[in-house]
Amino acid sequence: MKKNSFYRVGTRSSLLALAQTRAVVAALKNGYPEIVFKLVRIRTLGDWQQTLPLAQIGGKGVFIKEIEEALLARKIDFAVHSLKDLPTELPDGLSVAAITRRLDSSDCLISAGRFTIESLPSGALVGTSSLRRQAQLLYLRPDLNVIPLRGNLDTRLKKLLRGEFQAIVLASAGVERLSAHSKKIFSKLHNARIPQAQMLPAVGQGSLAIEARTEDLGLLRLLKVLHHAPSAWASKAERSFLAALEGGCQVPAGISTQVRGVKIHLQAMIAAPTGQPCLRARSSGLKENAQTLGAALAKRLLSSGGKKILEQIRRRG
Repeated sequence: MKKNSFYRVGTRSSLLALAQTRAVVAALKNGYPEIVFKLVRIRTLGDWQQTLPLAQIGGKGVFIKEIEEALLARKIDFAVHSLKDLPTELPDGLSVAAITRRLDSSDCLISAGRFTIESLPSGALVGTSSLRRQAQLLYLRPDLNVIPLRGNLDTRLKKLLRGEFQAIVLASAGVERLSAHSKKIFSKLHNARIPQAQMLPAVGQGSLAIEARTEDLGLLRLLKVLHHAPSAWASKAERSFLAALEGGCQVPAGISTQVRGVKIHLQAMIAAPTGQPCLRARSSGLKENAQTLGAALAKRLLSSGGKKILEQIRRRG
């Protein structure tokens, strides 16, 4: 297979995005030490517009649109995304080349006071930019004061250290990827993993998606070294679930997927932003049927009250 000796890698410029992209490049260098990879930092709408909630600026693709435009304009050769940021429909001409091995897909509560969800004081200020996290927090603790929190992960951590919040909720995988680069900050904070029995994660949370042009067959084959099949099966089920909800990353829905041998096991939720009602359902089957299982689970939740919840959210804009 003939390979280029130089590739441009598109990434957001946050500390977390750069850490993720550098980890991907390091993995590629293990297999292809002769290739040079150059990181190209791209600012997205979600990066520069940080005063409005994500749902108000267009929940789908706010962290990747400009990167995809750069791919299509041939300004970069491939891109590294958090899978949870990638819409279920890609632009014509682009493909997911690889899904990386999933890290812990759960959420975690970060605080300076060694809090868990149960031990937070009544009325505590908890920051999150996610309707999914907000809904599940308020379902568990309706006495909490959940406040919108925008900004890159490192920015949110600094706001927490300044005392603007008693705690914030983050993806465990993001904390794991960034902690090695921000030891000084994390040494002052307590990380309490939230069990998935309490809070189901976002679609694709914990995995990275590598996106490239569909026509670049040689590059697509090269990038397959990053692909992790069990994580890809989970991704297929979860993204099918989200597509059936016709939602972006700001739909208050979560899903957890376990792949064990030939079987795949799903549990999912839809909740009102206030936490009530909060609907849950489970499903399992052969992993080859992951896409069908994910869509069917979404339809079950929609028919049991989820459709009404999402219609009310969309009417409020």
